[in-house]
Amino acid sequence: MDPATDYKTRIKQDPDVAQRYTRRKESKHSSEMRLIETAISTLPRPMKYLDIPCGAGRATILLGRMGNTCMSADIGDGILEVARIEIEKAGIETEILKLDIEHIDLPDNSIDAPLAFRIFHHFPNTEVRARVIAELCRVSSRYVLISYLTPWSFTNIKRRLRAALGGKVSRQHATPLSEVRAYFGAHSFKLMRDHAISPFNSLHLAVFEDTGS
Repeated sequence: MDPATDYKTRIKQDPDVAQRYTRRKESKHSSEMRLIETAISTLPRPMKYLDIPCGAGRATILLGRMGNTCMSADIGDGILEVARIEIEKAGIETEILKLDIEHIDLPDNSIDAPLAFRIFHHFPNTEVRARVIAELCRVSSRYVLISYLTPWSFTNIKRRLRAALGGKVSRQHATPLSEVRAYFGAHSFKLMRDHAISPFNSLHLAVFEDTGS
C-alpha cells in the first residue's frame, strides 16, 4: 500500500461499515464535542459552517444546536447516507453534499468557517496537508477550525519509541502546531487559539482567522 494514499482506504463507502462509525465510546464522544463547543463559543454566532468531513454528522448536529447554519460534506456514499439519517433524527436542517476535502467544489469565500475535525492526522505528507489547508482557506471568508494530533503527547511519544524499536508504525500522523501554522500563514490566516481536551490528550482543535493581508 502506498503510504501517500493509504488514508483513502478509510473512506466509508459501504453503509453497513459506515453505520458502525456511529458507535463511539460515550466518554470520548462527549469530550470531543466539548472541545468543538469550547472553540465555537469563542466565535461570533450565528455563522455558516462547513463540516468536512462530516462523518456521521455529530459535529453538524452540535453546530446546529448552537444556532448556526451548517453544510455537511463527506466523500463516502455510505457515511453520507448515515449522516442524513442521524442529522434528520436530531431535527437539524442542513445541506448534505458529496465533496472531497482536497478539492472542495464550492466558490471562494462562500463559508464563514469550515470545520475539519478528526481528519488532518490521516494525511501522510506535507503535499496533501498543504493542499487541504489551501482549500479550506479558499472557501473560508472568516475562520478555519482544524483538529490535529500533537506529537508531544504521551501517546504519540510512546508510538514513536515503539516504531524506533522496530514495532508497529502508527497510521496516525501527528503534526506540530508550528507546521500547521506555516500552512495557514501561506494564505494569510493567523492562529487565534489552540484548544486541547486536556494537557495530556493528543487531540487539539486550532482556530485560524483570515487576516486579509
